[in-house]
Amino acid sequence: MSTCEQMQLVMSLALDRAAGDEEQQALASHLSACPNCAAAWNAMQAAEALLSTGSMALPPAGFTQRVMVSLQRREAARRRWRREMTASLSLGGLLIGLGLAGALVMGQLLAGWSPLSRALWIMIGESFSTLSVILDGLAVPLRIVGPWPMLLLCAGVAAIFTGSTSLGAWVVLNAERRGRQPARS
Repeated sequence: MSTCEQMQLVMSLALDRAAGDEEQQALASHLSACPNCAAAWNAMQAAEALLSTGSMALPPAGFTQRVMVSLQRREAARRRWRREMTASLSLGGLLIGLGLAGALVMGQLLAGWSPLSRALWIMIGESFSTLSVILDGLAVPLRIVGPWPMLLLCAGVAAIFTGSTSLGAWVVLNAERRGRQPARS
């Protein structure tokens, strides 16, 4: 540590009135020989003088009360958002689970694994991939519009997904029952 750095520490002690006599003498001799430290010492003394003579400003009346009320409102809003988010995600998970259970039931019905059955499974897999991408993409709008409109959107997407999967299963089953000939409209 250089002498100037040591004297910076002694200056701080001197301002706090914690420097010993030897330290104060060393500081005085260093300040007479070092113009940079002398300028720093003068600046520190001026700042100390400003801080010690100024009166402390008091906060406005009711400031603490307003801050505490504001913090309580924010915390209540966070809790409400967490509850709504948990409900939305739970319902979304339930709908996806129901769709998956429906797909598994369809798998049991289509145990023969005909080419049409395989095509249905591919369609179901792609539907789940699409649904997963849609749900991932809903994270940003969820923060913007809130959970309830997004919950309705998720329910709509799940209904479309379930309907399209069920329709595909119905087409495959009817085609298999009619001798593997798709029905003509």
